[in-house]
Amino acid sequence: MEQVRKKGFDEAIILNRRGNICEGARSNIFFKVEGELFTPALSNGCLAGVTRRLIFTFAKKLRLKTYEGNFILEDLGGCDEAFLTNSMLGVMPLTRLADRPIADGKIGKTSESFLKNYQDLLKK
Repeated sequence: MEQVRKKGFDEAIILNRRGNICEGARSNIFFKVEGELFTPALSNGCLAGVTRRLIFTFAKKLRLKTYEGNFILEDLGGCDEAFLTNSMLGVMPLTRLADRPIADGKIGKTSESFLKNYQDLLKK
C-alpha cells in the first residue's frame, strides 16, 4: 500500500492468480457499464463485505441489474462509473483509474445515489 500512496493513489486494485479483479486492497469494487452494475464474484477471492451486500440491496431498490463475475482491468477501462465500498468509509466513488479518468472524471449519478443511500442508512 505504501507504493500505491507514493504514486499518488488512494487504493490498489488486487488481481487474483488468474488475472481477474479480486477487490481493492481494503475495499470491494463495483463498476457500471451501460446501466448495469458489475462486481467480482466471491469465487475470485474477494471478501463478502457488509457494505458490499448493502450495494446489492440498494441496486435492487434502484432496479439496477447487478452481475457478479470474472473481470479484468480492461473491463474497468471502459466503464461509465465505478466505486469502492468498505465498512469504514462506506461508498467511495472512483474518478480515475491509474492515470486515466473514468468516463468524464466526475462522480457518476449511480455512485452518488449509493453514497446517499448509505449515508441515509447511517443516520437511522
